Amino acid sequence: MSIECKSLRQTVAKNLAAFRWGRRRVVSSPEILGGELVFRGTRISVQHIAALFRKRVPESEIVEDFPILEPRDLAYAKLLARIGKRPGRPRKRLVFKREHVAK
Repeated sequence: MSIECKSLRQTVAKNLAAFRWGRRRVVSSPEILGGELVFRGTRISVQHIAALFRKRVPESEIVEDFPILEPRDLAYAKLLARIGKRPGRPRKRLVFKREHVAK
């Protein structure tokens, strides 16, 4: 039995390159969107673009709405959409308490 790993290695290398490039491309400043991560030179939130990918908005539509973003910006946001946490507060675990009624 043999396992072909070349395509897996290529995918991992491509994703790693997109992640490294994206980390250098995003900035955070308290003056811009309250310190939220944005693509350098824009006021476009990285999490907003990632959320669009999570909602399965077609990439062509995102490009149409945000023409200033480069293909590598979109690749980074798409990667964050797959690995990032969902927005919002974390859910608290429900705890059920039983009350004993005295008879």
